[in-house]
Amino acid sequence: MNMLPSIPPLDMRSDIGNIGERWAKWIQRLENYLVATNIVDENRKTAILLHLIGEDAYDTYMSLPEIPESDPSLTSPFEIAKQKLKAYFEPKVNIDFETFRFRDAKQMSDETIDQYYTRLLKLK
Repeated sequence: MNMLPSIPPLDMRSDIGNIGERWAKWIQRLENYLVATNIVDENRKTAILLHLIGEDAYDTYMSLPEIPESDPSLTSPFEIAKQKLKAYFEPKVNIDFETFRFRDAKQMSDETIDQYYTRLLKLK
């Protein structure tokens, strides 16, 4: 059987303001890797996540509080680990600021209506 190369660890040191985007891409790559290598056992998936994520992110994971068990969608150790990391890495949304950004957006003189509409969709 031909083994796939493992994915690189999550880079937590460069451009800290972009960590949420890098986390989303990294976890998607990990899920693709798990499918490609036919790993379905939840405990193995969790172990691989914590092994491949890298030293800095692993230390962060170990310092995070446990998630309350009230969420019925979190039934596997892998989903719990993903949710803990997602809650840490994904940026918190400031509703007031995002509303301001949306309302302040103006169509540029060289921008078509389709381009403007697409840009507005990205602001929501």
